[in-house]
Amino acid sequence: MCFFRTGTYSFSLSLSSIVFHVNLVLNSVTNVIGYLYEDNPNGFRHERTSIVRHLTAGDDVWVACVPGTASNIDGGLGGLHSHFSGFLVD
Repeated sequence: MCFFRTGTYSFSLSLSSIVFHVNLVLNSVTNVIGYLYEDNPNGFRHERTSIVRHLTAGDDVWVACVPGTASNIDGGLGGLHSHFSGFLVD
C-alpha cells in the first residue's frame, strides 16, 4: 500500500496456514514494523495482529515472507481466510 497522506494509520493482518513467518514492513524489507508467526505441523491455524503507525506521504507498507523460512499462506475458499488492510485514523 502506498500512502498519499501523512497521518496515523491502523493495519490489520490475518493469515491462515499450517506454517508462516511474515513481516509487516515499511519502505524496505529490512524495516520491520510488525510480524506474524505460526509453526504448527499438527494442523491448520489462523492468526491475526494489528498495529497503529504514523506514516509520511509516499510511505509503502506491505507483508513480506521472511527469507529462508517456510511460508505456506492459504487464501482459503474464495480467498476469504487471509487479509491485509489499513486505514487512516487521523
